[in-house]
Amino acid sequence: MELIKTKSFELASISQGDKNSGKLALLLPGRLDTKDYVSFVSHLKYFADRGFYAVAFDPPGTWDSPGETDLFTTTSYIKAVNELIEYFGNRPTLLLGHSRGASVAILVAGSNPVVNAIIPIMANYGEPSAPTEEALKNGFQLSSRDIPPGSSKTEKQKIFKLSVNYWTDGKKYNPEEALKKCAVPKLLIYWN
Repeated sequence: MELIKTKSFELASISQGDKNSGKLALLLPGRLDTKDYVSFVSHLKYFADRGFYAVAFDPPGTWDSPGETDLFTTTSYIKAVNELIEYFGNRPTLLLGHSRGASVAILVAGSNPVVNAIIPIMANYGEPSAPTEEALKNGFQLSSRDIPPGSSKTEKQKIFKLSVNYWTDGKKYNPEEALKKCAVPKLLIYWN
């Protein structure tokens, strides 16, 4: 694991491939998921084997990326992706995202000219799913995630205290409309 310091964040990352490659693949986990899940490790290898410098990272305030979970919003996730692209020299970039990470990939691709392809997997095309009534009252919602490698349910869970600001902020974005306007090549993956 490496901590990458962008203009606004420290982001925990894993990477594979030639750092000097002319093409970058950024892998974006879903809401409160981690770069260390087996699917992301597999995607890293896949893209590195095809000549990309592939990087997966934990979004701001989650898992190994420093800060409180209050940092984790759609706005900060978008900012982190754009800052990573700049950190790596604004080279041609492919974005692969899962769930909320897929939504962020769509939103970034519509505004960042160096993004030349996206692969949204199980994308959420609307605002984040609504918090519970209790969360609205308390100002946060507890969410749990499996411990890596993430290939099966784990008895032990990582617990996150996710601020309701995550949902308030998410309402500002419409990934479905952004996807309609997005001109870069796309491979949309969805299954039941």
